[in-house]
Amino acid sequence: MDVYAKILKLLIQKIEDYDKALLSGIFIRIYLRGMRDKELPLSSDEMDAIILQLMNVGIDGCGEPQEVEAMGRKSRYPNHIPALKPTTKERRPFIVADMETILINNVHVPYATGFIALRPGEDIGEYSDDGFVKYFSEDSCFFIDEFKDRSDHMLFSFLEHLAMVTAQNQIQTIYFHNFSRFDGILLMKYYASRPDKGYNIKPLTRNLKLYELSVYKGRKRLFRLRDSYALLPSSLATLAKTLCPQLGSKGSIPHDEVRVSNLMDLREQLLDYMIQDIRLLGGVMLKAQDIYWNQYKVDIENCLTFPTLAMTIFRTNYYNPISWPIHIPSRNEDTFIRCGYYGRHADTYKPYGENLYYYDVNSLYPYVMKSCPMPGGTPVWHANLEGQELSNLYGFIEAYVVCPSTIKRPFLPYRDHNDTLLFPTGKFVGAYFSEELIYARDLGYKIFPIRGYLFDKKPRPFGSFVTSIFERR
Repeated sequence: MDVYAKILKLLIQKIEDYDKALLSGIFIRIYLRGMRDKELPLSSDEMDAIILQLMNVGIDGCGEPQEVEAMGRKSRYPNHIPALKPTTKERRPFIVADMETILINNVHVPYATGFIALRPGEDIGEYSDDGFVKYFSEDSCFFIDEFKDRSDHMLFSFLEHLAMVTAQNQIQTIYFHNFSRFDGILLMKYYASRPDKGYNIKPLTRNLKLYELSVYKGRKRLFRLRDSYALLPSSLATLAKTLCPQLGSKGSIPHDEVRVSNLMDLREQLLDYMIQDIRLLGGVMLKAQDIYWNQYKVDIENCLTFPTLAMTIFRTNYYNPISWPIHIPSRNEDTFIRCGYYGRHADTYKPYGENLYYYDVNSLYPYVMKSCPMPGGTPVWHANLEGQELSNLYGFIEAYVVCPSTIKRPFLPYRDHNDTLLFPTGKFVGAYFSEELIYARDLGYKIFPIRGYLFDKKPRPFGSFVTSIFERR
């Protein structure tokens, strides 16, 4: 009874942010782990009696449904993804930058930095090397003895100059290529270890990856550092060869031979290498900005990653929220549906075979997006799907599954109590998309639907988007 009371109290506290909601009942299903070979502590009749007591007694003598007010205000967020209007503003300027480092005791220490500010439509090929801002640690060797101190002095001058240029030119974004896994880590380390410089930083990370580093003085944001690789996921050499071959190829330097002792001797070679990298990155970003603006009226400076860019193009040019609104799941819906996301089948098999045929599929995801029906409309929760025909259900379903031991390559995954992903035979309960359950049933599984969110089965909303993008790839 204590558990039942706590469940009801939690439901009332955490109820979804609707204007009003009617809590018509609570559906509790209990699963016992590891009880196959043990006697149950209670008989079936005793358990039925307790369940009947729970159903009838209610809490605080109130067994009837109660109208419950939402704990917060009405949600200001839409329940479906809105379309985006093509921007009428001009494209924004940006800065491209680079940093070169040397390994000292297995730690990367910067010895050169540089940048250039660019406006949309400019030709970076017209800039001479003198048009690039560059800093070199050894230029201060006459008054700073230690290399680490020279490196810190160089970084401070570099970042102060960036703050000045961004303010004067109303620039928000500074791009480094591979910022997330290299330059960004070094700059974040510098800022974090120098609180006396008056800067505050706000990193944006996900799955241990740094996507953006915003730099503040007090409450004012000076600029944001971003990774051009997250927006254009390819090597700088490949991007430059494809988008701006007229700027030349990426250079090379003997990194393994660079030492603190010979930095000054190699100064011109090292700075030329860095400036060429900045030139190529600037040419790539200008060309990419020009392409996406002319074709889709989307400024890449507004997009943090490549998936964000794709979604922005779709929502701006192809998405129709009236004929095909894409639902934004509530917290409950999202939590339940994600239970059906298991990841890939990664079992290892002995690499042996005879008379084998090898197959590959070209553009499988775009094909599915263009050709297959999708879950549409607003999902409807069904607390009891027991006894219903699986073929009539479309959505994410929790089901009781029986996989015969005769199936040698089990299809449906299952996560055990250690969060280990298994593809077992036997009996288990899990959440799956209905089409997966139908496929498993046709393989020989026995499927017993329990509950779930059901959608409308609608024609795909991505047809024109995929066709257009595929033709321009």
